[in-house]
Amino acid sequence: MLKALLSALVLLAAPASGGPLLQFERLRIGDRTYEAASACDINRDGTLDIVSGAYWFPGPDYSRSIKMAEVERQGDYFDDFSNYPLDVNGDGWVDIITGGWWGKTVRWRENPKGKAGLWATHDIDETGNVETIRFWDVDGDGVVEICPNAGGNVSFYKRIPSGGDKEG
Repeated sequence: MLKALLSALVLLAAPASGGPLLQFERLRIGDRTYEAASACDINRDGTLDIVSGAYWFPGPDYSRSIKMAEVERQGDYFDDFSNYPLDVNGDGWVDIITGGWWGKTVRWRENPKGKAGLWATHDIDETGNVETIRFWDVDGDGVVEICPNAGGNVSFYKRIPSGGDKEG
């Protein structure tokens, strides 16, 4: 009871503090219900774009959607539970790493370097049901590893540079 009363007093006192009220503007950029989104510079124009599911939306106004992939739908869900921007192949263009619950696979979508059409999708591994993917520098080398949350399958994925050389 005391906690509820204190919480109510704090909430009531907040607007009276004289500080500016925070306000937000909603910008609806799509009509699909994908599970993830990220912001990155897809087209290398110096402006952040938004990636969500099968589409990317060029900034700064995000009024256009460009299809980049086919994403499987299961009922009310799309099999796309993460969208992480990372230059996977080292070509200077941001690619997208994703994973899905039903597909049970971590994948990366290869940025076509400004060319039209769907992005090539490459499987990294079949991990089990992917709820989300986190990206941490697990080994402290300054490069993030791919860490999927795939129930009961604790693992992470480290990118091996071209040529198979595990050093550097």
